[in-house]
Amino acid sequence: MKRAAALVLGLLCVGSVVAQTVKFVGRDAGDGKMLAYMSQVKVLFEKAHPGTTVELAPVESTEQEYSNKSLLMMRTDSTADVFIIDSFILPSFVAAGYVAPLAAETWPDWHTQYSDAVKKGTTIDGRVYAIPLSTDTRGLFYNLAVFRKAGLPAPWAPKSWADVIDAARKLKGKVDYPLWINCSSGQGEATTVQTFEMLLSGTRDWLVKDGKWTVNAKGFADSLGFLEQLYIKDQILDRKRLATMLDANSWQLANQIMGEGKIGIQLDGSWKGTDWVKLPDYKNLIGVAPMPNQAGTGFTSMSGGWTVGVSALSKKHDLAFELAKVAAGFEGDLAWAVANGDMVVREDVAADPGYAGSNSYRSAMSKYIEFTNFRPVNEVYPKVSQQIALAVENVVTGKASAAKAADTYAAQVRRIAGPGFWIDAR
Repeated sequence: MKRAAALVLGLLCVGSVVAQTVKFVGRDAGDGKMLAYMSQVKVLFEKAHPGTTVELAPVESTEQEYSNKSLLMMRTDSTADVFIIDSFILPSFVAAGYVAPLAAETWPDWHTQYSDAVKKGTTIDGRVYAIPLSTDTRGLFYNLAVFRKAGLPAPWAPKSWADVIDAARKLKGKVDYPLWINCSSGQGEATTVQTFEMLLSGTRDWLVKDGKWTVNAKGFADSLGFLEQLYIKDQILDRKRLATMLDANSWQLANQIMGEGKIGIQLDGSWKGTDWVKLPDYKNLIGVAPMPNQAGTGFTSMSGGWTVGVSALSKKHDLAFELAKVAAGFEGDLAWAVANGDMVVREDVAADPGYAGSNSYRSAMSKYIEFTNFRPVNEVYPKVSQQIALAVENVVTGKASAAKAADTYAAQVRRIAGPGFWIDAR
């Protein structure tokens, strides 16, 4: 009996460390990319930590659903240890006490592989709450064959909003979707950052000023007006196709039909390059151009990124931190870049030939970092973002004019921010 017990104990212990399981949570978008990355991290970690098992917990969801589901898990599930967290939601999770601080200063890579600007994105009130995995930029992808058919220049280099509007008008009737955008509240932050903030950041206004939320800014109404012009006044889409584009999972269709020549222009992120490079002769099929400012004064982009953090409820904080370091380490971050097409933030991965030569779109759009912008680092930003996405949806569907949607947004932001935390830009 004693020998049997000793044998069991020996099987459970490796190097005097009791076998443990650590749960790794990430968003499964249905394309297998996240699972491929998480599986690679599992292999790396289990090899480096014999006797320890990584339990993968991919959450099938849209971006908005993932934020909600991961929040619920952090509130209630003490077995969920390490989470992939969108940088935009991190401040609100930290403010709610759901994410544990990390001893990043004890990790040599923190000092050698990350710029101060990158570190700032996951440092709140002087404490590090997540390790950055990636960043990105956004721009205008376009189908070169469709452009030539419509008599538009290819390559294309729009200089102002007027150029984008003109191209969309010329594409009307010649392609199913002249300008494909995220535009529904169901698409959540994708609508906010990839569509609306790409417009707003090209005006003279922004969401915040001097640390306070702005309301009644001309640029806000103008950005909604851009959408109203194309989708309501010019009616570049019929109602059936608009409904398709509004679907929360419509990005999956877009991945397919862009290469088929059914989309003229797609306003989207640099990670789309991982889809386009799989297409035959892709360099002569899909081009990319930076998003111009409203008045032709330059260009704009938006950047975000993903991070990896540890749940405050985790009962294995030290082990979870070790997993986070592997997930964001050289091999882990390279696996992320290969799977997702994002721009990496580690200096050693950025210099690796396997990264640099794998995606020409990513290389081209890395230059957009020169004029990129970032979302407000504020705990109420997710609530404001929901109001922005709703405003966009109401405008493109004709439920509200640009002016009316801007007024409704202003009222909601005053309520969300509270007295003393907003300013009137009029």
